[in-house]
Amino acid sequence: MQCLRSPLSEKSLQKLNALSRTVSFHVIHNSEQNDHKRLQSEEIKDEEIKGEIMNLVCAHTQTEMKHVKMMLMKSLAGCKDQILHRDYDGAQQTIDAHCSSMLIPIQQEGACINVGTAGGECARVHCALGCALFWPHNVVHGGASYETENTRLFAYITKNKKCIKNYIFD
Repeated sequence: MQCLRSPLSEKSLQKLNALSRTVSFHVIHNSEQNDHKRLQSEEIKDEEIKGEIMNLVCAHTQTEMKHVKMMLMKSLAGCKDQILHRDYDGAQQTIDAHCSSMLIPIQQEGACINVGTAGGECARVHCALGCALFWPHNVVHGGASYETENTRLFAYITKNKKCIKNYIFD
């Protein structure tokens, strides 16, 4: 898992914060324990923000990006930890074997994600505002629990076959 510094411009963060107050959300299919507190927006199609994400990932991985699909994710106050999963499981993993995922906090307190470890345990990773977490398709993870409402940008990224290693950029 990589932590990328200063992923988006202030202008893009402001746009996303404004969108988070106007866009409609629906419960995601793997919301933890069916408590209906983990929500997702429709796809965000802002080309300027997509371009920033592609440039950021290219700069850190030397990989040409093909496509970015973005949405806002919102955890309502009191949501529980999400069940661990991979974003590109099953048939889709075969089709899009060279995909990654990215989480970008858009609120001051940042965001957290739980990551499965090699020993079968779970580690919580915090991502501060002004950073982004970026991981390959095969990383087992799940959304963290939140005591207060938390909104963040989530992106699925398709790239070429160049492999991305699991390490942190500072």
